[in-house]
Amino acid sequence: MRRALIILTAIIMTAFIFQTANAQKSIDGKYDIAVLMDSARANFNLEEQDGVFLLDSKEVRWLTDGRMSTTIHRIIWIGTDYAVDKYGDHRIPYDDEHQGFETITVRTWRDDQWWVTGATGMVETLPHALRNAYDYTNMREMMLLHNGIEIPCILEVAYTITDKEPYRKNIDGMWVFQKELPVVVSSISIGTRDGVSPRFQRTPNLPEFSIMRDDGADVDMYVLSLGPFDALPYPDTEENELISPKIAWSTWDNWKELGEYYDGIYRQSMTLDNDLEAAADSIIKEAMNKQQCAEMMADFIRKKTGYISYSYKHWMQYPRPAVRTYECAYGHTLDRMILAAAFFEKADLIPEFLFLGKGLIKAGMQVASADFLTRPLVQITGDYGRIYYDPESGALIKGKQAYYGHTAFHLLPEQGKNLHTFAEASEKSRLALRIDLALNDSKDTLKGQAYLETSGIFSPYDQMAGTKEETENYLSTLISEIIPEAQLKSHNLLHFEAGKCDAAFGFALQLPEKDEFGEIKLVLNNPPGGIMSKMPGHVHLYEKSRGSQIYLPGPMLQEIGINLDTTGIEIIYWPEDSQIKNTIGSFAVKSETYSNRLKTVRTTDIAEVQIMAEQWPVLRDLLLSETDQKNRMFIFKIKDDSDKKGD
Repeated sequence: MRRALIILTAIIMTAFIFQTANAQKSIDGKYDIAVLMDSARANFNLEEQDGVFLLDSKEVRWLTDGRMSTTIHRIIWIGTDYAVDKYGDHRIPYDDEHQGFETITVRTWRDDQWWVTGATGMVETLPHALRNAYDYTNMREMMLLHNGIEIPCILEVAYTITDKEPYRKNIDGMWVFQKELPVVVSSISIGTRDGVSPRFQRTPNLPEFSIMRDDGADVDMYVLSLGPFDALPYPDTEENELISPKIAWSTWDNWKELGEYYDGIYRQSMTLDNDLEAAADSIIKEAMNKQQCAEMMADFIRKKTGYISYSYKHWMQYPRPAVRTYECAYGHTLDRMILAAAFFEKADLIPEFLFLGKGLIKAGMQVASADFLTRPLVQITGDYGRIYYDPESGALIKGKQAYYGHTAFHLLPEQGKNLHTFAEASEKSRLALRIDLALNDSKDTLKGQAYLETSGIFSPYDQMAGTKEETENYLSTLISEIIPEAQLKSHNLLHFEAGKCDAAFGFALQLPEKDEFGEIKLVLNNPPGGIMSKMPGHVHLYEKSRGSQIYLPGPMLQEIGINLDTTGIEIIYWPEDSQIKNTIGSFAVKSETYSNRLKTVRTTDIAEVQIMAEQWPVLRDLLLSETDQKNRMFIFKIKDDSDKKGD
């Protein structure tokens, strides 16, 4: 109720504010703020909005001297405390060593006047994540703090970041017209010096650019201003911006040229000094084979260099030498990637740099822009096949299953094209687990035998492959997470390759405690690495509806079977038969009893890989059934000897 009153008051006050703001222009004089606000009221229900971008504008100029200049200009109507917290203070990262920062304006319209932020409200700070990383202190965050904020009000902020010296071979980028708030006017302008024509990739049906001359900067400006736009769908996903109206631009000829440029920079940084050479040689001598060598090198880097969680893209064109990353004992993703590649090359493991593309859809990527890219990896090749080093986690990924559906950009491919998509599972990925359980003679322990079949994205090859106890550790973790306190007793591999792993194993567990009625409850948890773990991080079962689509790496089938020997056991509860069939897939539980046996099979089948927002309740029904405890629970009593008949 209080929130409703606050919003209602904000709407009433907004009408008053814009009666007094009729003559107000944006700081550059190009926009009438009252006209923008009239459009916001006409196109959006302000009672339902935290705020609205009246203007969201970006201007990029590649100047005649080779420097790049970027101007950001935003005008924001503020309607709630949430919007105040999010937009009242701006933190803008920039590279102080290579770029200059100029504040054009930070001001607030309220009470029939502009409240202009002075010098004390413009504070340069070191990003918190870099506080202990001295080599990265070229990065700064400019804090721009608005004065006079009350609900409702209007915020206007504009600033320019300009290269101090020319250092870019080319420029590229992406502009998504939709934002996290509704937008009245979304505008992108790209300016290039004479003789340079950028390549563009536009969402279909977007209009052409207007081309005009900026005589002051001596560049041709390609301008496209559109709107209004609703806010991006919630929850936010990597795919959102790929399927939303957008423009990508690039002055690179193609991905090959971009890849060769960055590959050259990174390979020049793969330098090892005498100490690192000796460390690499020691690992090479100790390792029994190439795979163990790669594992030991990855482990060495993980232990010797702490991970710095800050976007590597600020350093794409000037990474540190590998030896410096080791000397400082820390590195962001890019620096750890280069250090690892230097080690792998020393061991003749043929390192190759690649970057994953955003999301699980083919984004087109018709123009070469780093804004399409996310995680960097190192691909290494040997007699064992291909392995991927993840510099963020420091882990070796043995097999491509973890990257199904992602586009990969190889900077300098050994053969073929720069871009390819990690193959989606050609068939439905399958996880089938059958567990046989029986009471031991002393009636204090359950003994179990299990049979695991996996294929495609469910294959645990990455966790099971290695030169130590990886298989045993994986199976031990698997059974103990499904049945708490279960202990692995034996195991045997039946089939073992990247896309298919089958295993049989034995285990045992002490009977859980009886309740006051002498009953024992056994609940089987969802398997680690199963269907629930393959859902994107933005999928939450507690949300009954959502606005954004869901993309999955492939169709999936999961079967969990329990075969319980009921000798000496009185079954009180077991999962009831149930079935759901819908447009996404199906869920079923089926139980049967025979010859002192209770057999229960729980099956979840997801056939679709692109789930529209309106289909979420349908997928949610399947996932809720899969996770519902009543479909995973057994309650029983241990029979006394006196219960036996005919003995």
